[in-house]
Amino acid sequence: MTIKRTNIEDNIGTLLPYGSDLKPLLSTSFITDSELKKLLFNRGVFISNNQKNITIPLLTTTLLSPKEFDKLREMQSTKEENIKKRSQQMCWISDKTLVEAMRDMNIPLNKLDLPEFRSYEPVFDLQFCADNANKLILNYEIERNDFTKSLLNYRTTHDGNITIQKIDDGKKVKFDLEHTTTETDELNKSILKYIKDILHQGNHVDKKTKIEKVISGDFSNKKRFEFLLSLTDDRNFNGFLQFKRISNIEIGPNQNEKLPDEIEWMTNQGEITNIIFKGKKVHESIYLKDEKYYEGMILQEIIATYNFDITGAKGSCIIIYGFPKYIKSIEPTIEFEATVYKVYLDKAYQHVNKKNVSRKILNKFDEVVMKKYIDYKS
Repeated sequence: MTIKRTNIEDNIGTLLPYGSDLKPLLSTSFITDSELKKLLFNRGVFISNNQKNITIPLLTTTLLSPKEFDKLREMQSTKEENIKKRSQQMCWISDKTLVEAMRDMNIPLNKLDLPEFRSYEPVFDLQFCADNANKLILNYEIERNDFTKSLLNYRTTHDGNITIQKIDDGKKVKFDLEHTTTETDELNKSILKYIKDILHQGNHVDKKTKIEKVISGDFSNKKRFEFLLSLTDDRNFNGFLQFKRISNIEIGPNQNEKLPDEIEWMTNQGEITNIIFKGKKVHESIYLKDEKYYEGMILQEIIATYNFDITGAKGSCIIIYGFPKYIKSIEPTIEFEATVYKVYLDKAYQHVNKKNVSRKILNKFDEVVMKKYIDYKS
């Protein structure tokens, strides 16, 4: 009997993977450990450890119902990918160039600390290229199994980038990490750890000096509020960005402070954890203009619109920046993250690649972030 592929794709909703075919779906970053534990719980399987190295083997020995399979597929995101950026710096103490210090530009996948069960693999070898003796760039793609497509065509590709360069007349080394998905973020972190180990072993970076990265715990609550708002000040951008408006902010009550009477309702029996304000003139809200609210509220994220004027392009863009999920966790180690959510090019620049424009905007934005970090950190 011959089964046509078109028939299989037409009936994707009735096909249920099982065994090892389930691993890519269960391993995806969009499905959390607790969701897999809940799936087992609903089946009457009770476990104390909800890590995927425990739950995935249990689920691959069972058959999913059509309802369960559909729910897992719906958990995967189909939103447009945007470049998200983070940066770190370390003191450089040797007289070697970056090319000399790295020794080998190839990053061996088997030496990286990656999960046993993962839904992706790099498309090509992970190899840095030298822009010059003190600037190295790694552009890569991963191939991810994505069951939101179809069982016969479920592989999608996603970009990642790591740039390493000396700055401050060779006194520091800066790591710029760009990711588009949770998987590329995970791979970036593993590659960076591997590189830092090499630089430590070669005595190229100071092991005793704290790594400079913008994290939530480096600010008092008030200073974190002021730091995020400072990134809407045109005076910081030397003309390449002009702030237009804040269209969205996410705030929550600071449980460690007594709130002003006007916003005491936020702490009503812990029922309110976070609030999202939306509108065309959120930046004119009294909560952002009056400093008396800064200690009582946690500002997690800002969505702002800017005009931009960079080499080769003009237009407007929407930038999302802040400390993701900080209100929920109140963890001091959450890294600052920025992403260009949308780019609108002026008519004369419609032919320009938007991804390259986003990268240029983020690079310029990041320069200001690091300067303001120094100004506001505790």
